[in-house]
Amino acid sequence: MDWLNGSQYHRDSDKRDKLEKSLGIFGADQSGAPIVIFALVDMVQAIFGLSDFAETLILSKEGEFEILCPIELFD
Repeated sequence: MDWLNGSQYHRDSDKRDKLEKSLGIFGADQSGAPIVIFALVDMVQAIFGLSDFAETLILSKEGEFEILCPIELFD
């Protein structure tokens, strides 16, 4: 809400400068592009991780290797 009040509605340059400084790399570019890029990178990494897990399960089902899991994980 500080961002809207300081940058959009009132156009108070002192508030805007103070807020941009506190936001770091996200403050100068108020389009939100850096946040979207970070979110997309996280989503792609999650998809790759899930696909690796699915491939592991498929290979295990085909008998190419056995998945070993410590019994402590099931307590």
